[in-house]
Amino acid sequence: MGCHMEKKNNAVVIICTRPESSRLKRKAFIHVAKIPAIHHILTRLGNLNTPVVLAVPSDCHEYDYLIDLYRDTLDLRIIQGDPDSPLHRMQYAFESYAKIHKEREPEWIIRITHDDILIDTSTIMGLLEECRNGASVGYGISPDIVDGAGVEIIHKTNLKHAAETHKNPTEYISYFVKYFPRKNIVKYTPRYSVKRNYRMTMDYPEDWTLLDIVLNQVGPFASLDQVVDFLDHNSYLLNINRQPAVSIYTCAYNAEKWVEQTIHSVTNQDHNNFEYIFIDDHSTDNTPLIISKFLSDKRIKFQRLQKNIGLASASNLALSLARGKRIMRVDADDKLMLGSLKRMENYLNDSKAGIVYPAYFQMTGDGTSKETHDPRIRHHAGCALMDSRLINELRFTNNIRHWDSLDLYNRIKGRFDIAHMDEPVWYYRRHEESMSADKNNTERKEALKEITP
Repeated sequence: MGCHMEKKNNAVVIICTRPESSRLKRKAFIHVAKIPAIHHILTRLGNLNTPVVLAVPSDCHEYDYLIDLYRDTLDLRIIQGDPDSPLHRMQYAFESYAKIHKEREPEWIIRITHDDILIDTSTIMGLLEECRNGASVGYGISPDIVDGAGVEIIHKTNLKHAAETHKNPTEYISYFVKYFPRKNIVKYTPRYSVKRNYRMTMDYPEDWTLLDIVLNQVGPFASLDQVVDFLDHNSYLLNINRQPAVSIYTCAYNAEKWVEQTIHSVTNQDHNNFEYIFIDDHSTDNTPLIISKFLSDKRIKFQRLQKNIGLASASNLALSLARGKRIMRVDADDKLMLGSLKRMENYLNDSKAGIVYPAYFQMTGDGTSKETHDPRIRHHAGCALMDSRLINELRFTNNIRHWDSLDLYNRIKGRFDIAHMDEPVWYYRRHEESMSADKNNTERKEALKEITP
């Protein structure tokens, strides 16, 4: 199979990597079973017989020594590019490589992240072959393989289209390289021995702990089959980095009147795998005392800020703490309906969108309106369920004090698929203390002008 790929020579591996990481310091060079993470990937690529490009930030020379180290086993190049946008850095790396090899320009990009050090060359070759043989395939993935061994395969036209269409710095490339201009997607089924729902990627410190323990036991370059077999027989180890399905967070400032109802509406959800992050934005009332009553619930993480920073900035802090695959903000004066989290999660799964905005009822004081409010009109960031990669790609605009929901929606539309759920699943509270209730708020009016396209 390797020789077949070398003969066709129409694929290149591109690894977008940078030395630093916000969650794991020096992630690319962190030692896993005494070997730097980037070495795990490059060593496993040795029998793929495909050129490899490291797409690194401009003026980054920390990877240069790898050229000599892997000279005998890899056709390895290092290309510097945009330090802030992995999407554009990857496209530049591909274009630069293609210019050097005009007579045999690759058609496919095998994308590997430095989070995934257990890559499996057999799965890569099978996935690539299916992409080649399919009609108008633009994107390929193997979603059922162990998390930490997966790769994506992207047709060069889809990568170019994504880079030209999306000018903003873009980290989560997957969203933007699907469907256009080649619309078909290949989902490759790996062999049964590596088809597991095991989290073996390396994003959080707990992930490194698990990888280090396992690879110290089975050997740093053990096959993926050996790693899986070890975990099959020692599945208790998977508790080390178990990830919640959903992260819910609340940012509260002087919300003592309503916040207890909000907390109850979250903790009473009939969902067995979520975490709840509560940020107290330096309240001067009894808000922190109220949340403290709930801290025996191990799902809750509580952080009180030393100064008030506003809802958008506090939300970004919560996002940096969240570990769930999906994320939802529940504002401190709103509340979820019982069972809404499960219904929204199912709806988002079925829609395959990046975010679902649900309908809601409006509360005025202690009363509740029976009228259903259309989610297409307001697009509240509160109680919208989002893929964590989407919201971490965009984040909230720091220091914005008004219209954070509209600002976020304006940056989502046209970039991500949006779903609207017509079933009301939460209560929006409108009261005199709400900033949105003050129609004469000049600061709020000026802020609206700034974010309106």
